[in-house]
Amino acid sequence: TMKEGTGFFVTNKWFLNETGAIQGPIRIEMLLVYGVFILFTISVVVSDWSPFVQVFNVVPYFVVALVLLEVGRIFTSAVSVPLLFYSSLFPAAFMIIISREAHIIVSVLFFCLTMCTFLQSGIHHLQLHTMIYVLLYSCMHGAAVLFMIWFYVDSTEESTTRGTILTPRIKWHMETTFLITIDLLGAGFVLLQNFIKVYATTLYSWSQQISKQEEDIQQLHDRLQQLQNQNSSDSIDMESPLMKVLSDLKEMIAGDEFHEKVKQSLDRCVVLLTETNKLYNPNIFKENKRVESDVGNFLDNMCGGDNLMNEEASGPVNLQTNVADLYIAPGHERDAIMLALQEKMDLWDFDVFDLAQKSDGHVLYYLGRAIFQRYGFGEQFGIEDSKIEHCLLMAERGYSKENPYHNAMHVTDVAQAAHFFLHVGGLAQYLTDLEVFALVIACLFHDYNHPGRTNTFQVETQTDVAIVYNDNSVLENMHCSKTFDLLQQSDCNIFSGLTEQQFRVVRAMIIQMIIATDLVQHFEIFNKFCVKAEFDKTQEADRQLLLTMAIKCADIANPCRNNSLCREWANRVTEENYRQGDDEAKAGLPISAFMDRSKPHVGKCQRSFIKFIATPVFEQWSKRLPSLAFMLDNVRANYAFWKEIETAEERHT
Repeated sequence: TMKEGTGFFVTNKWFLNETGAIQGPIRIEMLLVYGVFILFTISVVVSDWSPFVQVFNVVPYFVVALVLLEVGRIFTSAVSVPLLFYSSLFPAAFMIIISREAHIIVSVLFFCLTMCTFLQSGIHHLQLHTMIYVLLYSCMHGAAVLFMIWFYVDSTEESTTRGTILTPRIKWHMETTFLITIDLLGAGFVLLQNFIKVYATTLYSWSQQISKQEEDIQQLHDRLQQLQNQNSSDSIDMESPLMKVLSDLKEMIAGDEFHEKVKQSLDRCVVLLTETNKLYNPNIFKENKRVESDVGNFLDNMCGGDNLMNEEASGPVNLQTNVADLYIAPGHERDAIMLALQEKMDLWDFDVFDLAQKSDGHVLYYLGRAIFQRYGFGEQFGIEDSKIEHCLLMAERGYSKENPYHNAMHVTDVAQAAHFFLHVGGLAQYLTDLEVFALVIACLFHDYNHPGRTNTFQVETQTDVAIVYNDNSVLENMHCSKTFDLLQQSDCNIFSGLTEQQFRVVRAMIIQMIIATDLVQHFEIFNKFCVKAEFDKTQEADRQLLLTMAIKCADIANPCRNNSLCREWANRVTEENYRQGDDEAKAGLPISAFMDRSKPHVGKCQRSFIKFIATPVFEQWSKRLPSLAFMLDNVRANYAFWKEIETAEERHT
């Protein structure tokens, strides 16, 4: 912590300044530097090292030093430190001149002590300031030497306007060597400053982590003490539901109440429950022996199974996707676009590509504005209009135009689908306003900063993001992290009007929804949704399950759109997959199923996705929201279309 003092005595401890940088007691140290050279001058006189150095010359030097220190104290902290830094050149020049024959040793000592002091300053761009200071110091030293040559010329020791001649006189080869030495020392201080910065930051980070761990340990210790102090009647049941089920099943098997055939069935249940930790995930290859290897590999790879296969696919068809440059600032036709959007956003045939053309590519910005207006988020949650606008523009900037599929148009399409579920499908009746807000934000940011390559690719190539997130939902975790990095910025903080409790709830919901878009989570979420008999909107867990299903359905809704939109999205995801296949080939990895552009199987890929993923999901979704049942007509029509494409591909094989 920083302790304020009086005068130029600010602190006798290290502290973090207002910019978060580590800073030392530099004013006290500068006072000591100036004082050291007063003592140095006195020692020169006493030792008769330089007979013509006079003690009275120190008086104006000391006055200059005090004035500079006091001026540095008066100015604001943002200005005072650089001011102290550069103003030290004046007493340095004065000391060099009055030290006469000792000027080189004085100069190098003053330079080193000053640099050591200001390495502790914590000012912005310290490396740049250091280089500038080295240059100015060299110039100052040269100017001081020129002054000495001009001033110290009296050989009679009687002149009142000139100083006594130097003995020995100035030798320029020595001065040049000294200036080069100063520059080299300056370069060394620049490197040292960078090391100190990294080292100090690391130490501070470690201390923060240690403090946090100590707090956690203390909390655990307190909690353990509470548990130990509880009465035996308040003991905690630590047995998990799964272990209770297994225990009951084993008791039934061991008993005599059931027929042998029933016991065999129960025994099989025990085996199924204990052989995997993915209770909701189907074992695609074991339970579906007739599934083609490439389809099974595609589904297993996409949904995070453990049965990865690497058999090759084959066949012609070359699909190319042209991704236009859609990232231009919003134009002057904003009001007309917003007016048209208010009608079109309620239609399931909403065409995001048409909006991209009319809005110069600002699809996320315009649809986001329209949704915020429709639900009144600004008024409800106290969000300033400027923050909404900046947030949406920055969100849009976070999606790469190089990605054919995972770009701003995809998340805009997902957000519109979620709005349709809420507004037309009747989903909003189950949710609170805060949950609707969280769903919209999750949709807009669920692929934020997407690199255009899958989780599997990140893990196989051990990218930075895979290492950071330990191979678990790496992209989805990254999307969450990047999203909240952006939204905590003051001009993008659309949560600033929420209470602390509301923010915690919204953050938890958004994270859970974004993680749910990882298809590794698909079967667990889907099967939990299927076995849920009724949804109680008074239960938070039920509403959260609806939210996760809503974003999942919106994320994979392409097969539910009309055939024209479905084909465009299929072309885009195919091209993005091919690009990953190209990268896998370059890295010497097996090319993932349906990602080899030389052996395309677009029809089979799309047909398989619709059959095994989209159709079951939307059948269940439309049961919960019956007004969405018409989507299944599009799903079936698109399935038939891709089945024909698959047949055509096989004929060309």
